[in-house]
Amino acid sequence: MRAVVIVHERDIFQVNERVFEDGTTVLSQRLFPLEAHTFDVIVFKPTSSQPAFVDAEGERIPVTQLAQRTSTWILIAGDHASTSRPLIEEIRNFLRGAHRSASSWNNEALVVLSFSDRAREALASLPVSRVFHLPDHADVSTRGTLPIEDSTNAGDVKSILDAIAENQTQNPNLGFGLLLVNADGKFFLMERLRQPGHHKLGTIGGNFLRGRSVQEQLDETLKRRFRSGSTPHLQLGPLLACTSMQNEFYHYVDLTFLAMTDQRLALNGVSDPELRPVSVPTLVRLNAALEDDSGKTAPRYMFTLDEMAWFHRSGLLFQPVANAFESFCRKVVAVEVIDGPQASVRLPALFSRDGPLEVPLAVRGGEVRSVLDSFSKSSRTALPFYEGPL
Repeated sequence: MRAVVIVHERDIFQVNERVFEDGTTVLSQRLFPLEAHTFDVIVFKPTSSQPAFVDAEGERIPVTQLAQRTSTWILIAGDHASTSRPLIEEIRNFLRGAHRSASSWNNEALVVLSFSDRAREALASLPVSRVFHLPDHADVSTRGTLPIEDSTNAGDVKSILDAIAENQTQNPNLGFGLLLVNADGKFFLMERLRQPGHHKLGTIGGNFLRGRSVQEQLDETLKRRFRSGSTPHLQLGPLLACTSMQNEFYHYVDLTFLAMTDQRLALNGVSDPELRPVSVPTLVRLNAALEDDSGKTAPRYMFTLDEMAWFHRSGLLFQPVANAFESFCRKVVAVEVIDGPQASVRLPALFSRDGPLEVPLAVRGGEVRSVLDSFSKSSRTALPFYEGPL
C-alpha cells in the first residue's frame, strides 16, 4: 500500500523525535512499517494567502493530485494539525471523495497518529467509519504529553494499514468463522480486538483466502489461531449463517459454520493477539443477569447456551456469531416442535465422510424455544442469510 503522511509545518518540532529519524525528514522505522508499505511525506504549510501541501523536494502538490495518488492518508496530529481548520477541511473533502472521478473506486481512509490530547475531539466531525485513531483509546493525559509515545509502534500502524488495504477493493472482504461447541454443549467466545466488530464477542476465524477449500481454510485457521500442541480436533457441521455487513468503509461477508470438538476442557490455547478473554466487567454483568452468586470472574472461554442467549440479547455478540447462534437455536426448535425438548440435537456434518454431530443441550427451562423467543433483536431475513449495517 502507498500512503501519504501529512505533517503540519508548525508541528515538526513537536513530533520530530518520534516521527522522523534523528535530524532528518526520513520516517522512523520504529513507527512506520517501511518494509511493508510505501510512504510519501507531505508538509502542510498554512500560508496566509493559500494553504499548501509541499513534498520532500519543496514542490507544491495540488490537493486533487494528492488525493488521486493514494486513498490512504496518515495525519500526524500534533497541536497545530489538530486545530487547523483549512487542513481539516481538506481532509474532510478527501474522505467524502470530493476529488475522485465518478468512475473511480477509492474507499478513502484516514489514520490519525495522535500527538495531541486535543486530536480526537478536534477531528470528531470527520466520518467515524473512515477514521482510524492510534492509540485507539480516548483517555490521553494532560496537555503537553505525547499520547502515542509509549503505546504505538510500527506493528500497530501496519495492522491498521493491512486492514485498510483489505477493504480498499471493489470486492467485499470474505471471512470464515466457526460457532464452536465442546462436548459439554458450551460455546467458545473471546473479545475481538480488530475491526469489524471491535470489542464485540466473537470466535476464531479469519479471511477466507482465494483458492482454498473449506477444509483447507479450517486447517489454516486452526494452525494460525491455536498454539502448537493445543489445536483441537474439530468436526464441521452445517453452514449456519452468511452475513453481509457494510458501512461507509467496510463491506464484510462472513460464512459461519457449526463446529464441534469432543473435548470437554476449555479451549484456552488460542494464540491470536487480536482476541482476548471476555472482560471482567462483562462477566460481572453476566453473573448478575443470570443470578449467579458464585462471583467467578476468572478468565473464561466457554459459555452455556443460556449465557450465549444473554450475550445475544445484550447486543454483545459480533454480528456473524449472533446470526449463527440464532440459526443454531432455530434448528434446535425445529426438532423440538416434532420431538419435544431434547437432551441433545443431532445435526448433519458438512462432509458426508463424517457422522452427524450430537450437540448436548443444557438450557434452563428445558426448551430452546424459550431462548429464541427471548431475543429482543433477531434477524429480519430468512437465515442463514443476514444483511445489514455494521
